[in-house]
Amino acid sequence: MLEFKRAKVERIYKLEDGLEEIELDIDHAIKKAINYPKITGSLKEGDMVLANTTACTLNLGTGGYHFIMGNTRASSQGLTGAGHGMKLKYAPNQINVLFAEEEACPLHEQFHQDLVLRGKLIFICELHSMLVPICAHLKFCLDEAKKIACIITDHGALPIWISKNIKILKAKGLLDSVICIGNAFGGDYECVNIYTALQLAANILDVDAIIVTMGPGIMGTATPFGFSGLELGFYLDFCYSQDSNVLYAPRISYQDRRHRHYGISHHFINTFKGMIQNPVPIVLP
Repeated sequence: MLEFKRAKVERIYKLEDGLEEIELDIDHAIKKAINYPKITGSLKEGDMVLANTTACTLNLGTGGYHFIMGNTRASSQGLTGAGHGMKLKYAPNQINVLFAEEEACPLHEQFHQDLVLRGKLIFICELHSMLVPICAHLKFCLDEAKKIACIITDHGALPIWISKNIKILKAKGLLDSVICIGNAFGGDYECVNIYTALQLAANILDVDAIIVTMGPGIMGTATPFGFSGLELGFYLDFCYSQDSNVLYAPRISYQDRRHRHYGISHHFINTFKGMIQNPVPIVLP
C-alpha cells in the first residue's frame, strides 16, 4: 500500500518544463517534493496538497522527494491535450496522450510501412546515465549534423520530465528527439511499443543513431535476472535480426563496491549469458 500525507506548499524553488520542485510543511523528515503540472496542475504557495511519501519513508533510491498526488485547492481540472491513448492505465493518475500511431496523428499512415533497420546505428543502454556520453560522442567526435533519437522504455522513471540528462542534452542540441514507449510519457513523441518507436525513429524521422534506454531509477533485487534492464536483451536480439548495426553498452564501474557490480556488472553478464541469442559485438575500454 502506498503512504500519503496532507501537506502545505511552503515554497516553490524550481520551475522547469513539466516539473516543479517544492518545499512542504509536512509531518515527515523529508520536506522536498516534486509536482508534475501536466498531471496535477501548477501549485501556489499556501496550497494544501496530498503527497505520496512512500519512497522516502522506505529510504529508497527513488526517494529524496515526495510526489504530489493532488491539490485540494483545485475543485476541478479540465481535460487538456489531444489523443485517446492512455498511459498509467487504470491508475488514479492515468493520463491521455496522442500516440504517434493514432489516426488523429499526422504520422499515422506512415506506420503502415514495414520497419527497416538495415544498417541503422542503435545503442542499447542499461543505465540512463549512459545517454549523455553516447550523445556527446556522436555529436562532438563523429558529426554534429547527425540526428539522434532516444527511445525511453518504462522500466525506470515514467515521467520523462524528471530526467536532468535529457534536459541538458536537449538544451545543448545533443539530442534531437525523445520517444516514450509503454507507460513512460512526456517525450517529443509517444509510441505504444518498441516496434513502432523504432519505425518512428528509423523510418519516419530518419535519424542517424538511436539510443534505447530507460529513465532514471532502475530496479534490482540482488538476483541473477531480477532487474529492470533485462528487457533490453530482447530488444537487442530483435534489432540484430533486422540487420541493424546494434551495440550494447557494457555496465562497468570500479566505484561501486557491491561485488556483483564491481568491474563488469552481473546485469550485463547475465543478460548476455541468459538472454542474447546472437553474436553481438561488445566494445570494451
